[in-house]
Amino acid sequence: MSTAQITIPLDLPDVRVLQTQLTAQGEFIITVESTLSSARCHRCGRVIRKSHGHDDWVIVQHLPILGRPVYLRYRPSEAVPVRRPQGVCPRAISSRYRKFASEWADST
Repeated sequence: MSTAQITIPLDLPDVRVLQTQLTAQGEFIITVESTLSSARCHRCGRVIRKSHGHDDWVIVQHLPILGRPVYLRYRPSEAVPVRRPQGVCPRAISSRYRKFASEWADST
Protein backbone atom coordinates (compact mmCIF):
# COMPACT_ATOMS: atom_id res chain seq x y z
CA MET A 1 0.00 0.00 0.00
CA SER A 2 1.46 3.38 -1.01
CA THR A 3 1.46 6.58 1.01
CA ALA A 4 -0.96 9.28 -0.11
CA GLN A 5 0.71 12.35 -1.61
CA ILE A 6 -0.33 15.92 -2.31
CA THR A 7 1.29 18.65 -4.39
CA ILE A 8 1.57 22.21 -3.07
CA PRO A 9 3.05 24.97 -5.26
CA LEU A 10 5.81 27.11 -3.71
CA ASP A 11 4.80 30.08 -5.88
CA LEU A 12 8.44 31.12 -6.25
CA PRO A 13 9.28 32.28 -9.78
CA ASP A 14 12.40 30.95 -11.51
CA VAL A 15 12.96 28.18 -8.94
CA ARG A 16 13.19 24.41 -9.50
CA VAL A 17 12.64 21.91 -6.67
CA LEU A 18 15.48 19.37 -6.50
CA GLN A 19 14.54 17.42 -3.38
CA THR A 20 12.04 17.34 -0.52
CA GLN A 21 12.65 15.86 2.92
CA LEU A 22 10.52 15.31 6.00
CA THR A 23 12.78 15.34 9.06
CA ALA A 24 12.31 13.26 12.20
CA GLN A 25 11.12 16.49 13.89
CA GLY A 26 8.32 16.84 11.31
CA GLU A 27 9.90 19.71 9.38
CA PHE A 28 9.94 19.94 5.60
CA ILE A 29 13.26 20.81 3.95
CA ILE A 30 12.92 21.69 0.28
CA THR A 31 16.14 21.92 -1.74
CA VAL A 32 15.82 24.32 -4.67
CA GLU A 33 17.90 25.91 -7.43
CA SER A 34 17.45 28.94 -9.64
CA THR A 35 16.47 28.43 -13.27
CA LEU A 36 17.81 31.86 -14.28
CA SER A 37 20.83 31.97 -16.57
CA SER A 38 21.93 35.43 -15.42
CA ALA A 39 21.74 37.91 -12.56
CA ARG A 40 22.37 41.61 -12.01
CA CYS A 41 25.30 43.03 -10.10
CA HIS A 42 23.98 44.67 -6.93
CA ARG A 43 26.49 47.48 -7.25
CA CYS A 44 26.71 48.47 -10.92
CA GLY A 45 23.56 46.82 -12.33
CA ARG A 46 25.36 44.96 -15.12
CA VAL A 47 24.21 41.52 -16.18
CA ILE A 48 26.33 38.60 -14.92
CA ARG A 49 26.10 35.49 -17.09
CA LYS A 50 29.01 33.38 -15.84
CA SER A 51 29.12 31.43 -12.62
CA HIS A 52 32.28 30.48 -10.75
CA GLY A 53 30.71 27.66 -8.76
CA HIS A 54 28.54 27.89 -5.66
CA ASP A 55 28.75 29.36 -2.19
CA ASP A 56 27.85 27.46 1.00
CA TRP A 57 24.33 26.13 1.53
CA VAL A 58 21.78 28.63 2.84
CA ILE A 59 18.62 27.60 4.70
CA VAL A 60 15.72 30.03 5.09
CA GLN A 61 12.33 29.50 6.68
CA HIS A 62 9.33 29.53 4.33
CA LEU A 63 5.61 29.50 5.08
CA PRO A 64 4.33 26.43 6.97
CA ILE A 65 2.65 23.54 5.16
CA LEU A 66 -0.17 21.79 7.03
CA GLY A 67 1.07 23.38 10.27
CA ARG A 68 4.61 22.04 9.84
CA PRO A 69 7.70 24.28 9.56
CA VAL A 70 9.15 24.55 6.05
CA TYR A 71 12.73 25.46 5.15
CA LEU A 72 14.15 26.21 1.71
CA ARG A 73 17.73 25.11 1.12
CA TYR A 74 19.81 26.54 -1.74
CA ARG A 75 23.37 27.33 -2.82
CA PRO A 76 23.94 30.84 -4.23
CA SER A 77 26.07 31.07 -7.37
CA GLU A 78 29.41 32.79 -7.20
CA ALA A 79 29.68 35.24 -10.06
CA VAL A 80 32.72 35.71 -12.25
CA PRO A 81 34.31 39.18 -11.93
CA VAL A 82 32.81 41.80 -14.21
CA ARG A 83 35.20 44.05 -16.10
CA ARG A 84 34.33 47.72 -15.88
CA PRO A 85 36.28 50.84 -16.85
CA GLN A 86 37.04 51.36 -13.14
CA GLY A 87 38.20 47.74 -12.69
CA VAL A 88 36.34 44.85 -11.12
CA CYS A 89 33.02 45.39 -9.42
CA PRO A 90 33.73 44.14 -5.86
CA ARG A 91 30.18 42.87 -5.38
CA ALA A 92 30.23 40.82 -8.58
CA ILE A 93 32.42 38.19 -6.94
CA SER A 94 32.10 36.29 -3.71
CA SER A 95 33.78 37.47 -0.53
CA ARG A 96 36.10 34.47 -0.81
CA TYR A 97 37.67 35.96 -3.97
CA ARG A 98 37.27 39.67 -3.20
CA LYS A 99 40.85 40.07 -1.95
CA PHE A 100 42.10 39.06 -5.41
CA ALA A 101 39.83 41.48 -7.28
CA SER A 102 42.20 44.44 -7.30
CA GLU A 103 45.12 42.25 -8.41
CA TRP A 104 43.01 40.83 -11.22
CA ALA A 105 41.85 44.30 -12.33
CA ASP A 106 45.43 45.58 -12.38
CA SER A 107 46.58 42.67 -14.54
CA THR A 108 43.88 43.11 -17.22
